[in-house]
Amino acid sequence: MLRDRVDPEDTALFFYDTRILQDRVHRVQRAFPSKTRHAVAVKSNPVTAVLRSCYAAGLQAEVASLGEYHQARRIPGFGHIVY
Repeated sequence: MLRDRVDPEDTALFFYDTRILQDRVHRVQRAFPSKTRHAVAVKSNPVTAVLRSCYAAGLQAEVASLGEYHQARRIPGFGHIVY
């Protein structure tokens, strides 16, 4: 239930359709040679659930700060992090 997922201290609420996200990732991946590494910018997608979905779609993480690095490390599987 939605109210179980919203904390009383939350100041914003947003929704992602991860099926659309993953479909777009797969379309981009098919447009490049198979050995191309694709990464999601943690700065523009810092939400853990979104990062998990990106990882599930086959992306790695791209970070530009120590905070972003620590956020990416919260996702099991982001073994290759581009700095």
